[in-house]
Amino acid sequence: MDTFALEIRFRCLCFFVPEPATKRMHVLMPDTSAHACETMGSPPGCIDQHVVRILYPRAFGFTLDDKYQSVQDPSRVRFEELKMEEWSLVLGKGSGGAQLDLPQELVNITPNAGTVDPALLGSRRHPKVISRITLEGGQLVARRSGATWLFDGEEVDIIQELTWLIPNIEGDFLSWSRSRLKPAGEPPDPSDIQPLPDLLPTKGVIRLEVHHVMEADFPIPRPGDHKASSAHFAAYYNLFDYPHNTDRPLFLKEHETKPLTCMSSSGRLG
Repeated sequence: MDTFALEIRFRCLCFFVPEPATKRMHVLMPDTSAHACETMGSPPGCIDQHVVRILYPRAFGFTLDDKYQSVQDPSRVRFEELKMEEWSLVLGKGSGGAQLDLPQELVNITPNAGTVDPALLGSRRHPKVISRITLEGGQLVARRSGATWLFDGEEVDIIQELTWLIPNIEGDFLSWSRSRLKPAGEPPDPSDIQPLPDLLPTKGVIRLEVHHVMEADFPIPRPGDHKASSAHFAAYYNLFDYPHNTDRPLFLKEHETKPLTCMSSSGRLG
């Protein structure tokens, strides 16, 4: 049987939670609506409203190979947008478990905020989480930082964009679906599970992009608007009921890559 790799790029406000008992990596998108900045005069501590979007490849042209079989023409692929607010997604089912070791650059806020409430990972909609992606295989293979920050007394090139790779998925295409995150008490409905279009690999790889960004920054940040600010980092502390230290990273120096207004982070389960 043929195999392919699934490559997922995560950008901006993504919170990584390893679950050792199941060898899964959960990626939480904090809900920013309760703390959203409404006007230029909004109080300190507000966070610009974020959206969750996935870009996925869709072939709109095919060609014939030398055996006169229909195959995807890589030159005729476009990306389509999937809105993920109030939806969850599981990727890499049956892949044997995810690599859960995370680098220092994906800063762990557990010492400041405490351990992650398992309720944030449940199948029901939690008011603190707007979307969630669970990775059942693969590992972090690439990262990108726009600046060096001082966090908990350490100089860290905090990750603002990272790539997760799930190799050797069996089959000729990716069959996937998303599940609705519904508030507790709402009865189940067939529409709670939504099949998504089958995806074909290009040269053995399917590439997805997960964005949790301000809507004006999707899919490409506005040039010149970004300064080295950690204001949106507060969204991670909002996942916790009683964080005892809500210090945000302090900017030290910019890299060649322009820093974005938000970075990735991580926490640990109790």
